[in-house]
Amino acid sequence: MLSATQNAVLAAGSDIAGKDIIMSESVCPSCNAQVKVKGAPKIGMRAKCESCDTELEVVWLDPLELDWPMEDYEDEEDFDPYYEEDEY
Repeated sequence: MLSATQNAVLAAGSDIAGKDIIMSESVCPSCNAQVKVKGAPKIGMRAKCESCDTELEVVWLDPLELDWPMEDYEDEEDFDPYYEEDEY
């Protein structure tokens, strides 16, 4: 059985010059539209949703998963994963 990444490579085809085009698809976390990622996806690679213009980042490869880029989170420096509201 082939992985999702291998299936994406096989389904990609080739461009006019005969070079292989690798195209993978995932879902936009903002609008649930299909987002195509050109080339061989790598963790941290950027993609843009054509439906809602959201800038996304590859966070998982098999299956391909996109999420909002980490540095785009506001208040990242203020985020404390151990903060509990009842402490104070």
